[in-house]
Amino acid sequence: MQASVKQDRQHFVGGSDIGAIMGLSPFIKRYDLLLIKAGIKESDFDGNQYTEYGNIMEDKIRAYINQELKTEFVEDKLINGDERCHVDGYDGEKILEIKTTSQIHDTVDGYKLYLVQLLFYMMNYKLKIS
Repeated sequence: MQASVKQDRQHFVGGSDIGAIMGLSPFIKRYDLLLIKAGIKESDFDGNQYTEYGNIMEDKIRAYINQELKTEFVEDKLINGDERCHVDGYDGEKILEIKTTSQIHDTVDGYKLYLVQLLFYMMNYKLKIS
């Protein structure tokens, strides 16, 4: 994960925050996220074995997808005024969102969490569903 991603999380709403805002995140409540974003409370999450695994695997998965699809997805960051998002891959046309591990994605609520994150990215990049 890019160092700037972690720094920006404190100041902007990111795709991972969307699940909390929508009341879908099993990891953080909406009110706690508000306190963190307002600088009233420090985030006590420094990662775990799942986020570390994701950090290791994302580059490998992106490289595999690029090879198989013969494209050039790169980890990307867009800041346009107040809009901000980091994506696991962007090839100038499509967004790649990599999910490596989590039991929550095996449920309808887990799927909703993933979907709102992906739609947030698409909105920020002004992309349409194709």
